[in-house]
Amino acid sequence: MKTISIIIAAVLLCGISSIWAVPKEISDEAVAIVNNETITYSELLKEGGDNVKGDPDRVLENGMTVKEAREIVLEQLIRKKILDQEVEKYGIVVKDKEIESAIEQEMAIYGLTKTELLERLAKENLNFSDYKKEKEYSIKKQKLVSKKIGAHIIVTEEEIQNYFKEHESEFADLKQYRVSEIVIPIPADVTSKELLSLRNQMDEIRRMAVGGADFAELAKKHSKAPDAPEGGDMGFIQPKDVGAGFSMRLKIMKVGEVSEVLATPMAFLIFKLTDTKPIPGGVKVEDVRADIVDILTNQRKIQLFNKWLEQIREEAFVQKML
Repeated sequence: MKTISIIIAAVLLCGISSIWAVPKEISDEAVAIVNNETITYSELLKEGGDNVKGDPDRVLENGMTVKEAREIVLEQLIRKKILDQEVEKYGIVVKDKEIESAIEQEMAIYGLTKTELLERLAKENLNFSDYKKEKEYSIKKQKLVSKKIGAHIIVTEEEIQNYFKEHESEFADLKQYRVSEIVIPIPADVTSKELLSLRNQMDEIRRMAVGGADFAELAKKHSKAPDAPEGGDMGFIQPKDVGAGFSMRLKIMKVGEVSEVLATPMAFLIFKLTDTKPIPGGVKVEDVRADIVDILTNQRKIQLFNKWLEQIREEAFVQKML
């Protein structure tokens, strides 16, 4: 692990003053330059919170040092800045109706009235105008990804049939599964600090579930899914009714088992397998078509997006000053 003295020595050799040598709370020096736009310490602090404060060698609860956390958060901010610039480059715009729809959807997820939403924003030191701007930005990013990636992904019937034949044995013993879930939504513009807090909350809920707490009662108390009042009971589902990742996990679980915490772009969730029964007539390609399409689409989407993001990251002028 590099010491503070080594960091300072490196900084002096480079002729750059270290922001860590001055009080963190008042420092607003640049920590990176991305295509002539700066990322400041205050932005790093806002994104990383206490995880990027203090002694670089301090070990966080997750085993990571402050220095490592700073580097990770800074890289996230760099990629975010690059994506911001791409949004501007392509002139992506969002209509008021789209923003209103996104806000209504979030209110529905959390079961909030307009008044309750405003109260929640006030607690987070946000006004409604800033909140709308955050929603607009989130939608712009989604449109950018769709523009650069979505249109390039096509899964043919031949590919579906071939995948089914090649993996038929993997699908052979699929069943109908009775599942209960606990869901904690992730806000569209969540910060790293908030995301960590939500993850810790779900980890604690899972710990209680695995430790013997009544899953249904935990769902009623903590889950934000529509089935929370029923203890998270989703009823019997078939593989074709859910995504590939979900169904594959169900396949290897035992009745009574609680899943690991799953993270999606929209939520953290855990689920419990409560019962199984055979699929009438055996598994056919139609039973797993959605799974196969999801698998092939996601594989390509990840490959294309990562390739594109790495390309524009390499092409960008980036200077780090940590």
